[in-house]
Amino acid sequence: MISMQLLKSLLLLISCANLIVKAYPQEGINKIIISSVTGNILTTFRISCEKFDTTFYKIKKEKVLTDSALMKKFEKSLNTIRFLKGDNKIDVRIKLYIYYSTNKAPVIICLDNFHHMLVNGQKIARNEKLLALITKVS
Repeated sequence: MISMQLLKSLLLLISCANLIVKAYPQEGINKIIISSVTGNILTTFRISCEKFDTTFYKIKKEKVLTDSALMKKFEKSLNTIRFLKGDNKIDVRIKLYIYYSTNKAPVIICLDNFHHMLVNGQKIARNEKLLALITKVS
């Protein structure tokens, strides 16, 4: 038989765990904004990730994604990226802003016509799953 003291301790522990979960919500992607231009746009110079929005503000198309199943797929794909050293200059044609349910800063992914990718300004190794997912939704 469970003693009354043990039962009280167990209830207190469950209550504390519930408060901790509410105070620190699970981090997950809740929205992705995709900005893109057609790949056949030619420019005389490389458009960086930082300059993409200001350069193409009149012609870029935006799409907002909120489907929870799709967000889970992006989370899985982002967990498999591998960062590379070296040149991080690409000619950006697609830019994604990935927002989390917490107040964490968004992750920014930029792609060029040759499927080179930057995640938060750093080049990553070719990631076929992430690339296929981005191509499917953009």
